[in-house]
Amino acid sequence: MGMRAIHRIPPARERLFHRSGNRGGCPSIGSAGLMLDNLSSRVKGIIPQLITRTNQLIDVLDSARAMASSGGASRSTVRVFLPSFHSLGRSREGRALASFLQEFGTTGQEDGRINSFEGLIPFTSGGSDFMLLYLGMNSPSRMSRSSIISQEKREAARASHNLSHRPLDSKYSIRLAGKEDVSQLVELYSNIFTAYLTDLDEKAVSSMVETTPTLVSTHGGRVVAALAAEHADFSVEGLGRLDMVEVSEAATSAAHRGNRLYSHMIEMFLSTSERDLGPSSTIRYAETRASHPAAARGAILAGGKVCGFLNKHCVINAVRDVEELGDHENLNVVHFQGA
Repeated sequence: MGMRAIHRIPPARERLFHRSGNRGGCPSIGSAGLMLDNLSSRVKGIIPQLITRTNQLIDVLDSARAMASSGGASRSTVRVFLPSFHSLGRSREGRALASFLQEFGTTGQEDGRINSFEGLIPFTSGGSDFMLLYLGMNSPSRMSRSSIISQEKREAARASHNLSHRPLDSKYSIRLAGKEDVSQLVELYSNIFTAYLTDLDEKAVSSMVETTPTLVSTHGGRVVAALAAEHADFSVEGLGRLDMVEVSEAATSAAHRGNRLYSHMIEMFLSTSERDLGPSSTIRYAETRASHPAAARGAILAGGKVCGFLNKHCVINAVRDVEELGDHENLNVVHFQGA
């Protein structure tokens, strides 16, 4: 792919990413524990515990299924921290857990839900290897057709072929968003999304700009692209402190696509988050729309690697290159090793 140009955010602030505890201000990452998301009809959660035994994981999955059943949710998506598969292979308990995970996605339905091993993000902490797993449990009515899944996975694979990055075109500039950009950001989002997993009205966007590192690309003084970077830090039992950075709320005006704006903004966030948080005990990733392969392509151009596929994960509706049905979309998980 060649040398990537790394751009740095002008030092308007000393640090962009601060560790202050996850207080639920990250709509995409979410909070520790399980929660019911009525908008997307799902149970989602991050379990703040290092899972090392099969019965621990079974308890988590059973709790997620029970919450989904009582709340009328058609999907559960659980993210759990585990030692790497290599590490699990060193003990009898670990091998039993690895075997359970391998069977999880092949056992078909359980309590009327279809199990899916959806993604694996590797990371290091304290010199040891770990993984963040996505485990999905969907009702049959919330499963994409196999033909759509196959097409979207093929498109994601093609996105990594024949890539050529290039410097940011001089007619564009990238900077931190401010309150003066809120009205243009609302206009940008409203022109792209007809449904989204969180509000993108003036109040919500104003709060995002104030509390979440947000970049805008401008052309002729107008905002033509935007990207936010949610940051949550967790205290994980058995693992210690862990940071998660998800690039999200991405949007590019149709007239300015193809100029690598998304890739350049990701690179800026990667270099800045590594500076502020360090390379270890930090998971950097994106969840890109599978029906819009350009998003995965842009993330790969910024150094990412596709490592998962989330089935009908949440409410998103915008222009689709693959004809998914309904407001729930499939997402690719893209992992960034760092800047």
